[in-house]
Amino acid sequence: MRIVARSYLMEILLQTGQTVHMVIKEGFEGVYIEKLESFRSLPMILRTGMRAPLYCTAFGKSILAYLSHEELKKYISSVAAKKKTPNTITNGKVLKMELQKVRKQGYAIDNEENEQEVTCIGNLILNHKG
Repeated sequence: MRIVARSYLMEILLQTGQTVHMVIKEGFEGVYIEKLESFRSLPMILRTGMRAPLYCTAFGKSILAYLSHEELKKYISSVAAKKKTPNTITNGKVLKMELQKVRKQGYAIDNEENEQEVTCIGNLILNHKG
């Protein structure tokens, strides 16, 4: 998957000038599996293999937005959302509203929800089955 995705990730990096990450869902977390760092971005201490929450990251909200109703319900009832910054969404009802917005606009934004002074945009990559 990393080999196939690398050229697309490089294209995004070149178009935006920003660092690009690829993350997969494993359980109730995201695992970074690829990172292409831009010389224009501030360095981030994220390495492949690191894990991050889904509820407060752009990639995570992209993933959560496309879970089935039952999967999302299980996620919200199982994960204790912790306030990482003043912008972190910890309320399940508010998170569901945010995920509806993500589905409608086609991408997610982490507006300083995981780290202060860091904003990210995330999008879901679907497989050949949709």
